[in-house]
Amino acid sequence: MNKNLIIACILSVLIAVAYIIIGNYKETLWLDEIYTYSLANNDAFEIFDESTRVYAGDEIIRDYMTVEEGHAFDFKMVYENQVKDVHPPLYYMFVHFFSSFAPYSYSRLYALVPNIIFAVIVYWQMVWMFKQFCKNKLLSLVFAGLYLFTMCFVNNVMLFRMYVLLTVMTNFLVIIFIKYKPWKQHTKWFYISLFFTILGGMQTQYYFSVIAASVCLIYAVYLLYYKKIKELILYIITGLAGVGASIAVFPATLDH
Repeated sequence: MNKNLIIACILSVLIAVAYIIIGNYKETLWLDEIYTYSLANNDAFEIFDESTRVYAGDEIIRDYMTVEEGHAFDFKMVYENQVKDVHPPLYYMFVHFFSSFAPYSYSRLYALVPNIIFAVIVYWQMVWMFKQFCKNKLLSLVFAGLYLFTMCFVNNVMLFRMYVLLTVMTNFLVIIFIKYKPWKQHTKWFYISLFFTILGGMQTQYYFSVIAASVCLIYAVYLLYYKKIKELILYIITGLAGVGASIAVFPATLDH
């Protein structure tokens, strides 16, 4: 096995272990993090008293944040909760998936584990991107590891919201545009990967649409500059198809 691949795997494991240790010191949840558990696991959707935002007693907290009996792996419930809420459902489905292995119980791990998995994916993405610029595999491994332990990124991992998954989707979009140069011939994989990245990003966080629109516009200008008219047309169609597919999968996007 390639030495750098072994190093990357070891670093991935160490990153995951480090995040678990850091997460063990997390004692409280922000209100939005409580909502994460509720929207992922509670079929009642909203039982929080918005007028006072006060909860008393472990029993009602557990009812609000945990998977009830009979609702394990109930992704339809998660979907319907997000129709009533203001976010797309993908991230909440990951939290519900891990929560469903132990119904009627709460653990920070149910939201921390998916964030750690996303963080390790980000690590591999950053290794690839750093390697495109510094051309040194070992330095790429080190720089990517340093990035994952910046204060900002660690805070994102410890915040039980969808922002690490949003980073994954954003990085995929950037990787596509780095890998497929605008002046070269595009293969079908360019359009396929672009379609599913836009679909996944739109199902993660609506902020992705702002990021994607900005980056995609710049790439379109490059295609126009290099007179890649056919590629530009296919590119626009693919991007719009990704947005259309996202709306078809989750029509509540239009109301949100």
